[in-house]
Order: sequence, then C-alpha cells, then structure tokens
Amino acid sequence: MHKAMMKNLIFLHFILLGTLVFAQDPYVRSTFPVNKSENLSCSTPIFFTVEFSVEGSGFRQGTFKKENIKLYPKGKSKKLIDIVLGYNTDIQKVIVTPQELLEGNTWYVMEFSRKFKDNRGKPFLPYKLEFKTGNCPGNENNETLNEAKAIGNTPVNLNPIKITSFKAEKFNDSVKISWTAKESLLTEGYFVEKSTDNQLYTYLGAIPALGDLEEDLKYSFYDSYPNSGEAYYRLGVKLTLDETRILDTVEYFTSGVKFLDRRVKQDEELPLLFYSKKPTSMVFVLKEPDTKMVVFRQAKLLPQGKYKIGIELNGVEKGLYIAYIQTTEIAVKTKIQVE
Repeated sequence: MHKAMMKNLIFLHFILLGTLVFAQDPYVRSTFPVNKSENLSCSTPIFFTVEFSVEGSGFRQGTFKKENIKLYPKGKSKKLIDIVLGYNTDIQKVIVTPQELLEGNTWYVMEFSRKFKDNRGKPFLPYKLEFKTGNCPGNENNETLNEAKAIGNTPVNLNPIKITSFKAEKFNDSVKISWTAKESLLTEGYFVEKSTDNQLYTYLGAIPALGDLEEDLKYSFYDSYPNSGEAYYRLGVKLTLDETRILDTVEYFTSGVKFLDRRVKQDEELPLLFYSKKPTSMVFVLKEPDTKMVVFRQAKLLPQGKYKIGIELNGVEKGLYIAYIQTTEIAVKTKIQVE
C-alpha cells in the first residue's frame, strides 16, 4: 500500500513539473480557421492568439519574421505561399495573410516554427494547422466572379479594391497617412498598421468604407505618436466574410536621435544613432544634475541620413549627468551614467 502511494506521488510530481515547464513555453493557437476547417476562401487570413509566460511577454527582436512561418499545399512542402505577417499587440493576435490566391478545393498546411522566440530567447512550441479551401473565384474550373457582373443592366465591380495613391507625411506633431481608393461591393473598411523595421507590425486603427462605387474616395488617418527615424505604415482592407488583405506599404522618415547606451566608461565613446532628413549641426552638452554646471560640450556637423556616431567623453569624471542634444530640428534631454 505504501509503495503504491509513493509511486502515485512520484507520478503526480512529474506531471506537475511537466505542467510547470510547459507553462513557461510561449505558444500560439489558431482562432480562425480552426484545425481541419473546410470550404474556406482562397484569400483567407489566418488568426492566432499568442500566449506568453509572465516573464517573456513579447517577441524577441529579429525572430518575428515571415520566414519562420510556412504555408503550402498539403504534400507539397516546397511549394511555399508568400505571406504578410502582422501582430496586434493590443489583443495579442498574429495575422497571416496570403499574398497570392490559393487553389480551390485544396488542403493547406501552415507551420509555426520554433524560430519564433519570446523576449527571454525561449522558443515557441511548434504548431501546425490544416485547412481546406472551397470553390474559389478565379481558379480553373470554377465560376469566375472577378469579372464585372451585372445587377439588372448596371455593371458592378466585384474586384475588392484598387488603391491609386498611398502616402505618409508630417502634420503638426502627427503623421498623416492618406490614400485614394476605388471601392467595390466587397469593401467594408480599412485598417492601418505601423512598424519600425518592416517586419513586426502593430495595429493602429480602422476606418469604415464610404461605399461610393462610382467615385475615387479619399481617406486620412493620423498617427498621434510618431517615432523618430524610420517608420513603415501598412494599409489593409477588410472585406465581407471577415476577409482581410494587405494593400500597400509606405516608408516615413523623421529626424531624431536614439541613445544606444546610457552607461559609458570614462574616456570611451557614448554611442548615438542619428536620423537626419538633411545636413545639420549638433551640440552635445553634459551638465551636473544639481548645480547645472556644464562639464562637457561638443559640436558636430552631421550629414543627411541614418548613421551611428560616438561622443568621446574625454576628461569627464565618474558620476550621473544630464545630457542635452540639440540640432536645428530636434532637442533631446536624458540622464547619462559615466562609470
């Protein structure tokens, strides 16, 4: 009796230990479509909910890449489908959108690999999803709906959307994202996403379609919290039946500076990353936090573009300082520790 209880306790210990280890591994699960779903659209997006542990609540930089996801017809793993990868941080969802029309009445496999990692460097559990498309417009042996049909004697465009312009520009302290579109009956609205590396995108917001099928329509969206340097804005469209498609991407550049390290050793360079839309002059100043006395000052001429520079803090004693950087376009203030 005693031996049997001990075996049960040991078995329970290993189950609990395995559960705790498993809980630490980040993973995803599909919310649409679910595994083995059938009769799906040939342009269906795929949505995953992301589950992080408390210690690793975010993707590690450089691992959130579309190359780490494979989408292919079942049995043809080398015939990869090009995709666009999105990530909505507000609701922790990954969105995979095929960039080509899938074949109708075909089983597809999507693999989420362990090359995705959380911000601790812990890999995600592998995940595989299978789904089957239905009778899709535009495929061989299917009725083509992408051509103009007629309701009565009036031709109606059933192509989802046509974008004739898409741009991002400075507007006061914001970035104005604007586009012109030719819509169809399938257009429900638009959404805008933002990235700093053209890889990991976050959701900014959405606008409903105006629904005029005859005129080119103009839309505007504002990013009230623009970042310094490079930014990428991506425009997507929401269609009927909850389909989404990525339409276009635009790059936006604004002047700015980023401190690559706020702790520096004596007589070493303080690394900075500059973004400059045009050649400019820069002044760097260090002050004592209490007395406000200037202990270091340096001026530089900066070229146009994105580049790294180093400020040599020769002769600066160890301690905490207030650093000021000013150019003709920006002014930045932060704390620097000299060790």
